[in-house]
Amino acid sequence: MAPCPPVPSRAVQHKLSVTYSEARAFIRSCRARPERMRLLYFTEARDQEGLQTVVTVEVANGGPWVEVHEIDHAAGWTGCRLSSSAMWLSLTLAKSAAAKKEHNGQRRALELGCGVGLAGLTLHALGFHTTLTECLEGHMQNLTACVEGVEGLRVRRLDWLEEAEWCGDGAECDVDGGSPENMSLKSLESSRWSCLPREELRSFDLVVASDVLYEPHHAMLLPLMYERWLKPGGRWMICLAVRDAPMLVGFLRRLHKEGIMAPAATPPFLEVVWDTVCAQSTCSFCCRHQRQGPVLLSFLEELVESHEGGCVLFGGVRPCVEGS
Repeated sequence: MAPCPPVPSRAVQHKLSVTYSEARAFIRSCRARPERMRLLYFTEARDQEGLQTVVTVEVANGGPWVEVHEIDHAAGWTGCRLSSSAMWLSLTLAKSAAAKKEHNGQRRALELGCGVGLAGLTLHALGFHTTLTECLEGHMQNLTACVEGVEGLRVRRLDWLEEAEWCGDGAECDVDGGSPENMSLKSLESSRWSCLPREELRSFDLVVASDVLYEPHHAMLLPLMYERWLKPGGRWMICLAVRDAPMLVGFLRRLHKEGIMAPAATPPFLEVVWDTVCAQSTCSFCCRHQRQGPVLLSFLEELVESHEGGCVLFGGVRPCVEGS
């Protein structure tokens, strides 16, 4: 397994660690209080200017341990600290058969809107050649410092709005021009960061994201990012806090429209895996439905609506042939 990235040479005021048993216990506790999944993993206030915190997480029993660097909210706007959704996604990735199977060292993973990058760094620790992507200046600086000199790990700037403009697919997006992440499109600062080259379109074996839907246009653009960078036959996974159920439903519909969800042997059923953080034994939705087998898009929509305020996880394989 690949080593964890070294701690960059900069001031650190806090060093925290989370064992695998502690992380699992946290997710179990959230099943009784699903709304906890919408919050940061560590909820205590640490808002002093310039504060740096290093968090080391054991993502599987016996390792690997993965290290992330939290940053000041003023530097990154969103994704500055470890989220509960990212923790759940990382534990899921670490235990998945796809992540643990034998490989030839050429598997390539991409994390979209990575923030502090726990999921992507987990995949790197599991042997993937991993690309972390962000568009905000503070995150780019933090991530670049963390991955410097680490083989098989890189940071690239990926602005979803810029991507949509490049391919002419962003006209229907209603964008809040006051959000810092939406101002990076024409920023002079952005030019100093390397972007993903067009030669790598549809080349990644696994594309993941967590807790990245905050504005309506995210639900339109995120599926486009999966379509552009995930290779046919590649795996995808996403973990999302359900803050706005209609927005998330719109995301699922767009993801289906982009051809990322594989059809089952009996269309219109889909081969999509799903999970929820809820009290499953008493959840009216989960009690009525099996957790395995093909599903309808309408089923996924109902799942989201039934878990508003909580957290959901989806995954699958992109069809090898468009429309198949």
